[in-house]
Amino acid sequence: LVSNQFFTVANAGDNNYGSGAISFPNAAPNAIVYQVTQDCFEERCVTVSPSVTPTFTAPAPVCQGDAAPTLPTSSTNTTPVTGTWTGPVSNQASGTYTFTPAAGQCAGGAQIGVVVNPTPTTDGIYHD
Repeated sequence: LVSNQFFTVANAGDNNYGSGAISFPNAAPNAIVYQVTQDCFEERCVTVSPSVTPTFTAPAPVCQGDAAPTLPTSSTNTTPVTGTWTGPVSNQASGTYTFTPAAGQCAGGAQIGVVVNPTPTTDGIYHD
């Protein structure tokens, strides 16, 4: 976590990666890259916040042909992440759906599985 630090452009010998971008490692899986301005004498104060992974409660399995579950537009995190799902949710086959957070939130995507159980088939019992 880097917070309220002053960053300046590094010289070529100081690993500025040739573009003025200085990479600051963060917890897996994301690295944070901060692009500084062309003005080598200017300092900027930035706060870097870690990305939140949205969490959701998986819907209960449904039977084929029943009403498909409605996926929530807000996560169960302490500060909910809002967004949209790929869809529509099928009531015919199991599938995985991807959540995309709304713009302006420091959050990544998530996936959730929906289980659709096939309708059981029965054979008639015949007697002679």
